[in-house]
Amino acid sequence: MAEPAAAAVPAGADPSARRLAAADEGAAKRRKRAGKVPVIDVAPFFASGADDAQRRAVSAAVADACERVGFFVVVGHGIDPSVPRACAAEARHFFSLPREEKAKFAAGGRAYGFFPMNSEALGYNADVASRPDIREAFSMGPQGEPPASLERSPVVNFCYQRTPWPPDGRLEAAMSRYYLEAGKLADGMLRIFALALPVPWMRIFFCPR
Repeated sequence: MAEPAAAAVPAGADPSARRLAAADEGAAKRRKRAGKVPVIDVAPFFASGADDAQRRAVSAAVADACERVGFFVVVGHGIDPSVPRACAAEARHFFSLPREEKAKFAAGGRAYGFFPMNSEALGYNADVASRPDIREAFSMGPQGEPPASLERSPVVNFCYQRTPWPPDGRLEAAMSRYYLEAGKLADGMLRIFALALPVPWMRIFFCPR
């Protein structure tokens, strides 16, 4: 489909009309430049024998996608499709339970656990009283105790709160496995972003030799 042309604005037009026309023209240029959301294979970055050129090629593709489009799809990440499928299946099972059963595992003021309908507001200008999120959720975080090398602080204590899991272990097993696999990918993506950005300290921190 052809890109719509920007409307011509008379020289004596109202300034607001000129601004709107300029915004429309800019948006049209960005859409043309963006095209489709890129699909990026990150496997070469994580390959055991990968060299600097291969890693830089992946990070350059990610940088280009972020600057030109703002989004990209990751493939070659190594997460087995059965892992998110199992997580989704167990989530469907949990949320299909009666409300009274799910309430046994409510967060109750903690960071993790079951959040019933209208109990959170996580969006812009969040306000639970007037604009709550119309959805249920079950949240989890890092499991177990913080690493000994991590200095205890209110933030660390908040992140490592206990998750009130259902006792059958099904949801815990499925979510924990996906959490770990996705966490590994997230750590790897930080390395890719660090290499893509012209910030030397980030490369030292995220990409140690």
